[in-house]
Amino acid sequence: MLGDVTPLTATVSGTTTTFIDTITLSSGVEHPKNRDIVITNGHLSNEGLVRRITGADLNSGSLTFDALPQATAADDTAELYNFRGKGFRVSEYNSAINQAIAESFPLYKSSNSDLLSPDPYDTSDAPHILTGIGLTHMYSVGYTNSLGTFVTIPKAQGFGRSGWWVDHSRLYINDTRYTSIIQGESVVVQGYSRAQQVDDDTTDLILVPNEWLVFRTASILCMSAVDRDQGNFARAQTFQRQADMCQTSIRTRMPSTTVLISEFE
Repeated sequence: MLGDVTPLTATVSGTTTTFIDTITLSSGVEHPKNRDIVITNGHLSNEGLVRRITGADLNSGSLTFDALPQATAADDTAELYNFRGKGFRVSEYNSAINQAIAESFPLYKSSNSDLLSPDPYDTSDAPHILTGIGLTHMYSVGYTNSLGTFVTIPKAQGFGRSGWWVDHSRLYINDTRYTSIIQGESVVVQGYSRAQQVDDDTTDLILVPNEWLVFRTASILCMSAVDRDQGNFARAQTFQRQADMCQTSIRTRMPSTTVLISEFE
């Protein structure tokens, strides 16, 4: 969308410090020095690594950079970022994506669960109190019994009633049918949490709906680079309008039993 990425495919094998694409890089349209290169498909130890281009020979279609763990090979693919020095570094893309992920809350919430351990020595009939809920919202509480069956504990109809309820970050379970059984067992709390920011291109998943995330990230990047190119201001506004138009698509629809954990650990 930003016109900032040049895809490459190695036509012959290179070395740990070179990538050769005699088709794309021999055009001589621009000198790629100081652009960022990312190996997108090749030896596993090279994939996702970012290197700054330190030199190039456009006659031979060769790029030079700091050493990779393994030599590049024919048919490896890569991407060049920061077109003509007016684009963006890979680190700027990553930062903008994480900013957009953070901004998706509270409209978007990731479905999640947490395990809590009751005090195995608490034999009183008083409500069990469990702390440390790592969620922002929750809607279900249960446990796995000795037969391996998951048992759902009903939500209480009010504080002090039979079942479970939440007071800030404390979960209360008040029913002798359950409190005597769950001692020493892991209680499963199901709910939602903020979408996690990411730092690894090959293993971390982004679950925020893609359309809004892409438009918002593009807007963040363009607004951050108005000093590089005044035209980025209008582009940022255009991308932001598109993000606003599809913002409702990221809203998470939660069960009616969902409660907010206003203070969570």
